[in-house]
Amino acid sequence: MGNFFTNDPALDEAFVATALHRMGNVVDLISGEHVILGSFARAGGIVGLEAGHTISQPLLIAESGTPTWFTGMDPVSKDFTPGLTEAEYSMAWVSHPTRMEYTTRWENTGPGRVMSVEEARFRQTRKTLVNDLAAKKASGTGGRQPVGVLTAIEAAPVGAQSEVIGGIDKAIHQWWNNQFRQLAGGVNFGTDVGGIPAGVLLYMQLFLDCSIGTSRPKWAFVTEAQGENFLRAMIASYGIRSTGMIDKDVEVTPHNVSIFGRPIIPTSEMPADSGVWLTLNREGEGGGNLQNRTAVSELGEVSARELGGLYCAYHPQVNMTLDGPRVAGGQHVDWTFFLHSMAVIYENLAQQGRAGAQNPGGLDNWL
Repeated sequence: MGNFFTNDPALDEAFVATALHRMGNVVDLISGEHVILGSFARAGGIVGLEAGHTISQPLLIAESGTPTWFTGMDPVSKDFTPGLTEAEYSMAWVSHPTRMEYTTRWENTGPGRVMSVEEARFRQTRKTLVNDLAAKKASGTGGRQPVGVLTAIEAAPVGAQSEVIGGIDKAIHQWWNNQFRQLAGGVNFGTDVGGIPAGVLLYMQLFLDCSIGTSRPKWAFVTEAQGENFLRAMIASYGIRSTGMIDKDVEVTPHNVSIFGRPIIPTSEMPADSGVWLTLNREGEGGGNLQNRTAVSELGEVSARELGGLYCAYHPQVNMTLDGPRVAGGQHVDWTFFLHSMAVIYENLAQQGRAGAQNPGGLDNWL
């Protein structure tokens, strides 16, 4: 606290005659970014799942054979190839404490109280936990943590990926690999490639790699340096922005560039020279039911909604749940714990994409 009283009547009079104006709220100066997790929340990509020991997602990974077109008594094929497997995920659990000493509680009462220390500590704890959840959504490593998008969506070519996601080894099963493209050595974001900056072309190609029919990626998350590069490319071409509208799901996040109508969103959550195209589970967009996907048309064709993508889940009973207060043994202190749960469910890694650069700084530098 500042030294307001100097024992000099000429100076102290103003402090004595004027009461200090102290605000009763706490301003958060430390919270990290919640760009990726917040985008999922606004797009309906976070759902409550009453999970058991594991969460199993059936996957259709192959066609069943070749249909026979026939007439009359033509023989028809009886060959049938099974094509069903499943990915299996576990819910990850997290806890963070709030401590409240009895003496602090007693001292923070009465007319002299400006703000509630207890409430401020609860806010501090909850902010800390939410920041950690956002970080693990991006870079969780699995095990006791959820598998974050930067772990599951590898910076390696198809056929050279090695993570085990949902119990399926990507090194063995190429169909479970994500898409990947990188700028070649000696090429930077702004290098001209047939009149298009190389970085823009890379993200356009990666978007198409991740697209199946009408199921397309929803957002690209890029580094802040790449965000500047995309704006520079837009200014140079006067045309990138015209490819689509601003996505209302992310309107609170700065993004002024879109490719094929999908927003390019800069965030400090992306490591250097990296970016990802993420395809959200289509049922999640707009808050649909992620667990009841039975949309088949009258002609019998499979809906694009059955192609899957990814979404984030939590256990409804462990959703910023308070456990406590608990009295510590031998101390006059209360401990209250915030509990939360998270699982990132990958249904189709082939529709998720990672961008990179062979030379350091290739994507983050213009030239």
